[in-house]
Amino acid sequence: MGKVNLKDLWMGEAVRIIASGKIGKFEGINKEGKARVLVGDKILLVHSTNLEVIPEKEHFPDIHEMLKDETLRYRNNNTFK
Repeated sequence: MGKVNLKDLWMGEAVRIIASGKIGKFEGINKEGKARVLVGDKILLVHSTNLEVIPEKEHFPDIHEMLKDETLRYRNNNTFK
């Protein structure tokens, strides 16, 4: 796994800590150059080689697919008269 360039990350961007599999939000860089990652209510300091960015598709479902599924479910459960 390559090194993540911490300066390219956005505040609040979803990241995964490789060693533990924990998912959190990037909250900046500390004085020693480690990523500050918010996991639950704790800030963890993580080296950039132990971090990966979670693709938006993986972390956030496609809203269009969700709406399509909801519409189909509604139509199947309700009869239109």
